[in-house]
Amino acid sequence: MRNDNMYEQRTRYEDSGFMGMNTSLLMFLAGVGTGAALMYFMDPDRGRSRRALVRDQAVGLTNDAREAINATTEDLSNRAYGIYAETRKAVTGSAVPSNQDNQSSADRSDQINTGQANESGSNTESGNTGIGRSAAQR
Repeated sequence: MRNDNMYEQRTRYEDSGFMGMNTSLLMFLAGVGTGAALMYFMDPDRGRSRRALVRDQAVGLTNDAREAINATTEDLSNRAYGIYAETRKAVTGSAVPSNQDNQSSADRSDQINTGQANESGSNTESGNTGIGRSAAQR
């Protein structure tokens, strides 16, 4: 019985035209807002500087996002290499070669991808061991 009352109330609410008035009001406010934004940015006196400011802020946000993505990628790459080194040490009993201790993941990737031999001399024919692949190889 209670559900029927709720349905009836909702139907009366929708039929009362209140929803139509709400929609009309929202459309009117959206039109006013759009007109005000156009007036603000297309102003002949200061519109150009306002548009330039918004453009510069957008470029700055894009650069910040790019830097954050690069930092996260570098961090994950270094963590993966750390797991690789720990696993290698646990399996073979030997640590990562000392010449790689202070290299960044990009340097290690370049070393692996150019075919420089690792301590056992067992690089693949293409010079890629699968660790630290460059973006072109993915």
